[in-house]
Amino acid sequence: MKYLFILFVSLLLANPLIAYNSVSAQRTFDLKERNDKLVVVLNQYGSSRMYVENELKNLVSKDDEVKEAISNIYTINFKGTGSELKMRSALAKFSSRNDLIKFASPVYHGSSSDITVVCADEFIVRLKNNFDKSKLDFLNEKNGIDILGNIRDNRGFYLKTKNGISKTSIQLSDEYFQSGLFEYCEPNYIYPEGNNLCFTPNDTRFGGQWNLNNTGQTVRSSSSSNGDVTTFNGLQGSDMNVPEAWDYTLGSASVEIGVFDSGIDSTHPDFAGNVLTGYDAVTNSYGVPLDSLSFGHGTNCAGIIGAVTNNNLGVAGIAGGCKIRSYKIYTSSGTTSSVIQSRAFDSATTAGLHVISCSWTATVNSTLTAAINNCAVNGRGGLGCIILFGSGNDGKNAPSYPSYLSNVVSVGSSTPYDQMKSPGTGNQFRIGGNYGEDGNGDVDCVAPSIVPTVDIQSTGGDNDSAGVAGNYSMVFGGTSASCANAAGVAALVLSINTSQTGTQVIGNLLRGCDKIENIDYAVTKTYGKWSSYMAYGRLNAFNSVRLAAGTDVTPPTINHLAVESHSSTYPTQFTAEVIDHDGSTLDTAITKPKVVYRTNKNNAGWTSFDSVNFITKTGDTYTFRIPGQGWETQVQYYIKAKDNTGNTSLFPIHAPDTTNLCYYAVASLESVTQKVPSFSLPSSGTATSSNVTFSSFKILKTKVRLHVQHQANVVYKLILVNPNSNSSFNRKCIFANNGPLAFTTGITNATAVDSASQFWSQGSDPFTNGFYKPDYFFRGYNGLDAGGNWNILYFNSFNVYTGTADSIFITLYKSTGTTSPSAKLDSPADSTMNFGTTDFVDTVDFYLKNKGNANLIVSGASFSGTYASKYSLLSSLPGAIAPNDSGLFRVRCNPLAKPPRGNEIQLDGVENAMMDIATNDPSKSTFKVSLQSDTPLPVELSNFTSTADRNNVKLNWSTISEINNKGFEVQRANENYVWSTLSFIAGNGNSNQINNYSFEDRNVNTGKYHYRLKQIDYNGNFKYYNLSNEVNVGIPTEFALMQNYPNPFNPSTTINFDLPVDSKVNLLIYDVTGRLMTEVLNTEFKAGYNSVKFNATNFSSGVYFYSINASSGTKDFVQTKRMILVK
Repeated sequence: MKYLFILFVSLLLANPLIAYNSVSAQRTFDLKERNDKLVVVLNQYGSSRMYVENELKNLVSKDDEVKEAISNIYTINFKGTGSELKMRSALAKFSSRNDLIKFASPVYHGSSSDITVVCADEFIVRLKNNFDKSKLDFLNEKNGIDILGNIRDNRGFYLKTKNGISKTSIQLSDEYFQSGLFEYCEPNYIYPEGNNLCFTPNDTRFGGQWNLNNTGQTVRSSSSSNGDVTTFNGLQGSDMNVPEAWDYTLGSASVEIGVFDSGIDSTHPDFAGNVLTGYDAVTNSYGVPLDSLSFGHGTNCAGIIGAVTNNNLGVAGIAGGCKIRSYKIYTSSGTTSSVIQSRAFDSATTAGLHVISCSWTATVNSTLTAAINNCAVNGRGGLGCIILFGSGNDGKNAPSYPSYLSNVVSVGSSTPYDQMKSPGTGNQFRIGGNYGEDGNGDVDCVAPSIVPTVDIQSTGGDNDSAGVAGNYSMVFGGTSASCANAAGVAALVLSINTSQTGTQVIGNLLRGCDKIENIDYAVTKTYGKWSSYMAYGRLNAFNSVRLAAGTDVTPPTINHLAVESHSSTYPTQFTAEVIDHDGSTLDTAITKPKVVYRTNKNNAGWTSFDSVNFITKTGDTYTFRIPGQGWETQVQYYIKAKDNTGNTSLFPIHAPDTTNLCYYAVASLESVTQKVPSFSLPSSGTATSSNVTFSSFKILKTKVRLHVQHQANVVYKLILVNPNSNSSFNRKCIFANNGPLAFTTGITNATAVDSASQFWSQGSDPFTNGFYKPDYFFRGYNGLDAGGNWNILYFNSFNVYTGTADSIFITLYKSTGTTSPSAKLDSPADSTMNFGTTDFVDTVDFYLKNKGNANLIVSGASFSGTYASKYSLLSSLPGAIAPNDSGLFRVRCNPLAKPPRGNEIQLDGVENAMMDIATNDPSKSTFKVSLQSDTPLPVELSNFTSTADRNNVKLNWSTISEINNKGFEVQRANENYVWSTLSFIAGNGNSNQINNYSFEDRNVNTGKYHYRLKQIDYNGNFKYYNLSNEVNVGIPTEFALMQNYPNPFNPSTTINFDLPVDSKVNLLIYDVTGRLMTEVLNTEFKAGYNSVKFNATNFSSGVYFYSINASSGTKDFVQTKRMILVK
């Protein structure tokens, strides 16, 4: 296709027509200037975003809006009257700032004035012939243009102007096209603020469907008791991005969705034309089964999935363009069975249903499992049916059956704040989605719960309003709603390409998930990174629909565990894994991960955000460092990264919104504990403890210790309630229905804390003295005010069995209020002085800066190290160094006694001595400054020897002198000289005295070995030192059983045993009563020195005995030894 660009020059604000005429297609695209916006394109000089925005705001009126459209491009939105005059004035001001600004230009709109079009400094060209590339290069050189990459193939090019070039992409597109070299030349059109999204349905209740489009609108709740509120506002963006997906598909009419439930009120006007013939599995008959339950469960689910969209009525179904078939599996009394359920799946397999939504659970049975698996694998003509189940409504770990089956999608719940829907979050305190995993399977994703939908007509169902308005429910919840939401998104994904297999649809569905909440996604699974709380994340219809179309708009995953509060004044260093959604490694030059942070020192108020780039990268793991702070400093931060196509990811996802930013404090820490008085736990309903009161302070960490007597742990929930006024944040579920389906004694002195290594579901009743993750993490309390009344909310969801909360201890961590200095040590340059070649007397000034909140007191300064005598302090010690001030140290270096030899390499950064500064910094009582020169000296090795004891090899070596010695890698090789690294032994850096080193290579297998040292300098140079002799590890002469080590141990220990001949070994563990606890070994071993690890994680503290029986022919060896497990 050929494009000719004709630019009509006219005065600004005269609304000139810019005609883009497509010669071959005879189409004209008209753009008109807007009179209320400008685009400002920046030179890329590395200025911070904060600096740029401040400078631009200074050039316009205070009422006008400066908004970043994309990196280095801003739109100026002129507010109020006189916008044309404001634009004229702003253009003149912008033209004077060529140090910052490439150019300022009008923006445009097309046939719709609602769609803003920006033509900035990037444009696209397509050569007619490959061999004209050199001519393109000439044009680029002439016009100051860079090639950013290819478009489609090697004839299409993506171009951008260099700094200082003021021509717009419209001008350049026209000039390039006039050369005759190109099929077309066109600007890279930029559409800011999402205003090119075309589809917003006219359904009257769409504005309340936060699950589809969360604008922070008012959300209704079905409960107003125990801390729930009837209405609240969500967090903008905490939705499934459905309107964006609708720009690509409203759903295909060829995609059929089965709602396996209580039937559908098919005469409801919001289903008109969308419901096809279904199946009644109760009566084994075909038709359109009506909803048999008075509360309209099936109708509610079907409304979320497939209510008619854009019919000026009620709600918008997620996949309103698809068709629904009602598969009824409940009688009018709400009864179903395994046979009925299985019959429905068998029918669906034959009928070829595409997507099946199942908002129910069941008891494990082989008949149903086989029917589900057959449908998932063989349904849809062999392509496989996409089957979704709710994970269950107990709010516990792990999912219920059948949702955990490997061939279905298990769906948990999320809230309007993108939290996991847990008992206590998102209102409806009674229920929460099951989460996590166990040996049966896992949850795959989360989706919104408590959402608007269709309800059965007349007086049935929710009926929250009179008349026709009552034919809708605004508060349909549980994982029933979540599963229906997920089924609707799955149908959209399949609608993009109906030839996708079920596995492909599930892959696109789960890879497109948003990684929500301030939690780590540390587990790698089939479809990317997975979290124990949030699975693959909250569904994002737009991401998944575009993946199905072959377009990657899904940002990378940032896996990070938020930093805990601490007392160190050193820089806070942490890591984050950044990886693409498909597991591929990212190009660091493009991704540029960085941490964005701000501080609040001594409650003086939050600073503006600043940022630092990552400092190192190992594989997909990046290391970041936030500058050191003094005590009484709060820090909030988030991480930002891009994938190779420029999709941007934030962690936490809604940053910089402050509701869930990563938070920690640098402070002297202490804990405060309040004991909740004993209270009775009834057999049904709720009970609330008496209040305990905490004073006002910022919460840094929370833990709860439980002593509860109860007949059945599986029937109740315990929720921690704090005084925060926001009902979405003040309640955290401690314990939810964990325990066996049997009588129990309760919970005995168990502690819920985020840092625990296991969930309640991984423990054993009564969880004695254990540490467990709460069923909803407490981290969300961090940074909130503790002041006010706290209590424990109990809810018995089974209406059976009673108990007593004997004592519950709430422990909160806080700062002591003590301030401190912080000697700045954010980079090596903060503790380094360089004296050049040290050939002459030299004097260097060093400034010690205080970044803390109290005066930094220096009480002394001295020199140590190899050439300490060559340095002297000329200045007096500084007085008290105030916060943000510096103290001077003037140091003189005399020429070194040993000048550099002619054959030595001259390198920077050789440490000759240290200046040790004594301070009152609580973490840096001795602040060490490296005194460096440019001349390295060699490491001189005086000896290197070995000794062998059984199968342990001891290596010893000594150095006479060391300069720049980072340390030694100890390496071992077999008889074939295949080398491997065993350990790294740190060197002494710089030393002119004898230093002795040793390393023990333990439990070496029988054989002959060679050893060597790889000495490594700090500058990366290295040298090998070989052991002169071969080391022979032989075969023992007799049987032996060694004492385990360590002993006592927790939870694992090593047991060594010697075999002079090949033997069958049986190793058993007994308790003090002689009861056999476990068999560790029962297998054949070769002659030699052997060892085995024994893990006692599931054992209680106490004395145990381990006994070996080694037999070989007529030889038998039996021996028993004692060991102690201490937990």
